[in-house]
Amino acid sequence: MSTPAIINFKDSKVGEPVARIYKHWDGYPYGQGGMIAEIQKFFAVVKEQAPTDTRFNDAPYLAARFVVFLAQQYQRGGLPLNFISVGIVNHEYNEGYTYDIICASYNQPQLIGPKKKG
Repeated sequence: MSTPAIINFKDSKVGEPVARIYKHWDGYPYGQGGMIAEIQKFFAVVKEQAPTDTRFNDAPYLAARFVVFLAQQYQRGGLPLNFISVGIVNHEYNEGYTYDIICASYNQPQLIGPKKKG
């Protein structure tokens, strides 16, 4: 059984997300493979691979990078576009967990959550 997650990328703590990413598996918050650790790892990888242009203050661009980050984990047969379990959605679901990433600063974004659904 899956533990889905919605990761909202927002410009500020209030208002609607500018991008919403769906992750079908491993959306639980804690532990080595949990979403909190995975999001922190994502921030570190962005700093490592794009140190002069992290886009931490640009929610749509950072969300696109997050899709690429997740797709690399879920690709099949070594083919980067052959992945499932990650998508861009326009609504919340009533199960799993929700996380908000606030992209209001050039410094590392703020992670808010998890919020349990269902």
